[in-house]
Amino acid sequence: DIIHMRIFLPATQKAKLRLSCEEALHDKHMSLHGLQSLVGLLLHAARVVQPGMLMARRLLEELRHFMHKQKRDPSYRRHHLCDDTMDDIRWWRDAVTASHWDSTTFIAPKREWESPIVIHADAASTDGAGAVLFDLTKSEQSPSAVQAWCYYRWPSMESPESACRSWPIAALEMTAIAIALATMGPRLAGHRIRIHSDSSNAVNVLRRTSTTSSIHMRLLRGIHALAHQFGFHIEITSHISGVRNVFADAASRLMTHVQDPHRLNELGLTMIRRIDPVIPEWLGCLMTRRSC
Repeated sequence: DIIHMRIFLPATQKAKLRLSCEEALHDKHMSLHGLQSLVGLLLHAARVVQPGMLMARRLLEELRHFMHKQKRDPSYRRHHLCDDTMDDIRWWRDAVTASHWDSTTFIAPKREWESPIVIHADAASTDGAGAVLFDLTKSEQSPSAVQAWCYYRWPSMESPESACRSWPIAALEMTAIAIALATMGPRLAGHRIRIHSDSSNAVNVLRRTSTTSSIHMRLLRGIHALAHQFGFHIEITSHISGVRNVFADAASRLMTHVQDPHRLNELGLTMIRRIDPVIPEWLGCLMTRRSC
């Protein structure tokens, strides 16, 4: 639809994709033709479903491995799909049947969408993750611009069950962004989102939507899945210097500043504006080595 700058996923294609996903979930073993057909449907739908390409990559890898094995052994006819790939297929099934999605995406963000929402996020490796939601009608560096903020304390770094104790700081920074989007998701629906982080590595991963790190990739996929779940558009992710990220930095070090409430109030991080963090199940499992 060139007039309204949007593209649709036809109902027939949507039904065919849902049925193919259901069949794959029912039988973890697929033929080469069946896997090629499913990947073709996903790549077609990825033009409409965001973040479709991210959620199709593992299936492309499965297809590549299948073709390689069959080339070496012509008798290899059925390929076993790994659990991670099954999770992606399950995500696709749920995404195309979600009640909040009308099978439409916009080639450019809708003009009638509200003004962009700005979120600053930060992570303190010895404390926790913090994020601040700003009101753009006021100066971004003003305490009065703070609409809401959240803080999440990392699982005990001394615990053997804590996986995030060995993560690089960029992964912790991406975790802070994921927690911010999951916590503030209901407020973000139908908006364009601008995310600011003082981690250049985290910003680069989010901009490229690609990384060789398995942890970063899981976080990247989760962040974009949250965008689809709540119906917001990540317009831009920008790097901000640490000296300008004072609000999110203070929020991420709440245990340090808790003895100095005056400093928090100076920054507009009052208790009345604080909201409890929401940790998606996939993220909780990733941080604590639990199987989900």
